[in-house]
Amino acid sequence: MAAAVVLLATVLITPEAASAVSSRVRTAPTFNGAVHTIAYRGAVVYVGGEFTTATAGKRTYPRGRLAAYDSRTGALLSCAPAADGTVRALAATADGVYAAGDFRSVAGK
Repeated sequence: MAAAVVLLATVLITPEAASAVSSRVRTAPTFNGAVHTIAYRGAVVYVGGEFTTATAGKRTYPRGRLAAYDSRTGALLSCAPAADGTVRALAATADGVYAAGDFRSVAGK
């Protein structure tokens, strides 16, 4: 017969810790198609997928399967290189952001 061990933990939330959480709502852009991959580089979030537009602040912007936004504010960035097919993977390094997927070119190159 196997013995079962149950571990109970109590989390104590102090008033200082509770006040560190902001009540301000920050929204990220939404996309009109699937997002398959996300990469972070500093305060920038890069997304790739099957979408062709991003909506931020009640406005819609063209984004050809690649987009970037500020992780602190949720603001969509002007960076908009279009991929001619689905983006399935992103990798962020100190040198840049690399994309892989079912496409032949990004930004016409």
